[in-house]
Amino acid sequence: QPPGAEPEVFALDIVASHQFEHGTVVFSPDGTEAHWGTSLPVADSGYSYGMLVTSKLEGGRWTPPTPASFSLPRQGDDVPFFAPDGSKLFFLSSRPDAEGRSGGERIWWMDRTEQGWSEPPLIDGGPNTKEMHWQFSVAANGSIYFNSGDPGGHGRGDIYVSRLVEGRYATPENLGGVINSEYDEEQPFIAPDESYIIFGRYGTPDAVGGVDLYISFRDSEGNWTEPVNMGEPINSRSHEICPIVTHEGEYLFFNSFRSGNADNYWMDANVIDELRNRSGR
Repeated sequence: QPPGAEPEVFALDIVASHQFEHGTVVFSPDGTEAHWGTSLPVADSGYSYGMLVTSKLEGGRWTPPTPASFSLPRQGDDVPFFAPDGSKLFFLSSRPDAEGRSGGERIWWMDRTEQGWSEPPLIDGGPNTKEMHWQFSVAANGSIYFNSGDPGGHGRGDIYVSRLVEGRYATPENLGGVINSEYDEEQPFIAPDESYIIFGRYGTPDAVGGVDLYISFRDSEGNWTEPVNMGEPINSRSHEICPIVTHEGEYLFFNSFRSGNADNYWMDANVIDELRNRSGR
């Protein structure tokens, strides 16, 4: 059943489970393919490792989740993200590159072909020139928005954009002092047309909980407006992270710890228009 204005746990015991969901489920634009990250226990170690799993809509039913064909165990594969037109799939991984060098969390991508997903190459430069962590997102023009705690920002963690210019990713640009603050900004979701951005902010005195979700809109001159806390019931006394809006703009997904586990929640995305109208944008 589609959700309303109150967040609901998504696909209990399929996507949301007793395991730790380390990101948000993402769907292909045609709604027939889903990918998400989950943490699987390593036997007798006390630790866990992340892996991407997938499910497909076949004959009107979703197939049981299985490890994604491109995901490697114990390589930190995480937070997949579809290009808005569905032609590419991006994901984070700590796997070594073609020369065997490992550089921590970096963004990889794949093309959709008639045979399935292509072999994933590492993005050359751009966002991978900075140390990054966790969710990133991709606009319709190919620009990648991500967060980094590298020195030189406004606070503990800032949001950057790396633009696709003539087929190559450019030097990342800090989104500036309207979006970024003395606090920690992280896990951005950019609208396909870059008209708004949703992100997590941690450590503010007016927070509802720990990490809260904020939203900022572009004004008529293309500048970012002052971010506003998305408030309750989206934010809770716990942490809300990894926001994503489905391609048709119907649903807002995010992770929340409100039930004691990092579960996937979803709700009607009309809240975005309500906040836009409230801000006069």
